[in-house]
Amino acid sequence: MPLIRITGGLPGEPVQATAGGMTIDRRPGEALREFEARAEATAAALGADTVVIGGLPDDLPDAFALRGRLLEALAGPVAAYAEAAGVPPHVAAGVASAMLFQYADQLSVRRAQ
Repeated sequence: MPLIRITGGLPGEPVQATAGGMTIDRRPGEALREFEARAEATAAALGADTVVIGGLPDDLPDAFALRGRLLEALAGPVAAYAEAAGVPPHVAAGVASAMLFQYADQLSVRRAQ
């Protein structure tokens, strides 16, 4: 059975697979090879002809929405930190945005499991 891996779009290793119209979530602490083997076994049991590991999670829009709400809530503290630390505001906001996206993505993945 073909196993297709899609990586590089999001930070970290794949957390989701699809096969036969079913989504298979990676378990916390599960090694990538174990996850791939479990996804392949699930696909075989479903009679699927292909397994796709990775790609964009189904709940990615939730991650973007959560990041936006967190950024709005932290706009004042980030600006205050930037001013106090002498960091250009756009640099502080960019770092905060990147960190919050990773955090929001992790929350979305945990919620899906």
